[in-house]
Amino acid sequence: MTDQQITRSPAGAKPTPDPLAQDEIILRQALTHSAPSATYVARLDTTASNLFVSPEIDRLLDLKPNESISDPNFWFNHLHPDDRDFVMSEITRQQESERPIRLRYRMLTGTGEIRTIRDEAFIVRDAQGRPIFLQGILYDITSLQEAESALTQTFDRLRFLESIIEKSPTMVFRWHRDEAETVEFVTENVSQLGYSAADLLEGRVRWPSLIYPPDLPRRALECQAFLQNGNDEFVLQYRLIAHSGDLRWFEDRSRVIRDQQGHPTHIEGLLVDITDRKNAQLLLQESEEQYRQLSRRLQTIREDESTRISRVIHDDLGQSLSVLKMDTVRLHRRMEVSQPDLQNITTAMLEMIDRALFTTQRIAMDLHPGILDDLGLAPAIEWYVQQMQPHTEVCLSQTVDPPDLTVPPAITLSLFRILQEAVINTLRHAEASTLVIHLSGNDAGYRLLIEDDGKGIPPERLSSPSAFGLIQIRERARTLNGRVDIESRPGGGTRIQIQIPHPPPCSKGAVS
Repeated sequence: MTDQQITRSPAGAKPTPDPLAQDEIILRQALTHSAPSATYVARLDTTASNLFVSPEIDRLLDLKPNESISDPNFWFNHLHPDDRDFVMSEITRQQESERPIRLRYRMLTGTGEIRTIRDEAFIVRDAQGRPIFLQGILYDITSLQEAESALTQTFDRLRFLESIIEKSPTMVFRWHRDEAETVEFVTENVSQLGYSAADLLEGRVRWPSLIYPPDLPRRALECQAFLQNGNDEFVLQYRLIAHSGDLRWFEDRSRVIRDQQGHPTHIEGLLVDITDRKNAQLLLQESEEQYRQLSRRLQTIREDESTRISRVIHDDLGQSLSVLKMDTVRLHRRMEVSQPDLQNITTAMLEMIDRALFTTQRIAMDLHPGILDDLGLAPAIEWYVQQMQPHTEVCLSQTVDPPDLTVPPAITLSLFRILQEAVINTLRHAEASTLVIHLSGNDAGYRLLIEDDGKGIPPERLSSPSAFGLIQIRERARTLNGRVDIESRPGGGTRIQIQIPHPPPCSKGAVS
């Protein structure tokens, strides 16, 4: 192609340039010099040797000055070896076609780098239609190829994620914070509820209508509380109604979208189907509640039986021993001084009866401390400390705040049993020198604190299934809706704190 096409004027007139041709030349030159491209004319031989190539080829392939002119086979020599057969066969095949040739292949630069080239050419033919040479433009599309490759990978990942989401029970959503909670996006797997995404996006089904009505007020309050606290992420749990009428539990893991002023405008996040987990959790809670009821029942039966045996021992056996002692005393007094052997026997009998009476009283008190029924928990703790002190070198002390604290019978026996278990464990294992007991009460409930300066409880022992004493303490507190906090460190002593709320008004009787 010539650099300039000229239109001829009548004979004798001065030739004038064609304006359209002039613009085309200027445009081609601008594109050639600014874009990463080069024009060429090549023979249709085995190496497509060049007839002409624009100087831009040196910049395109990082060649030495005039390298493309001095080597007529430079294009073939710089064509990537793995692409040569394909490119040359395509050029040969398309010589029979009138369509333009469009190829994409790789070329090696003068520094050995690989560039991706787009080649757009056409076959120039003679008057008889025979192909005589190839004319075209080479574009460096390396950056475009990399961008396309990255974009393709991104789309592949998106399609992969979409495939995972669509096959999972987790729904992705986005809705506007208006009264209708207008859904702006939801994944197609909303079909697990029997609806299509279009039903929600086009407003045929409103999002709030899917929420189980009893859960709506709680969800609204929890959501509002999160927003008022300035939280941008929160988790809710509620039930959704499927098109079939079935209820499904979902965990709503949401994120708040705010405008420039910080006002929440949208909510987006994930809805995870937790129905199976929730049902298992509810079943576990039901099983635990049944276990607690059974435990309370067994403890009540055991305490009732202990109380009954205690009364039998105290009333029947205690009275019998008391009568026996009185009769023995009368017999001892009637014996003559001249019968020292018989007097020695009756004296020994009185000592044995006294020991039997003491043992009977101790067993009766262990089975059921009558002082609890007569005077209450605070005096019972004071009595217990006085009873234990002579049998140990540990210094025992107890305080009650306020001094006139009254504890309801519904929890008195359980707290006393917890105290007994904690004290016995301390005396047996703690190697302590002091043990402090503090009972207090306020509007929130009652607190029993048992603290020692012993060797502490090993961490693994605190949760050991064989630590029956600690297990019983926790279980007794749990039956009263209470809480047990145990702080212990090696050589630093142990602090056991039991907190029991006030029993409901309908509570009757003591539960051990």
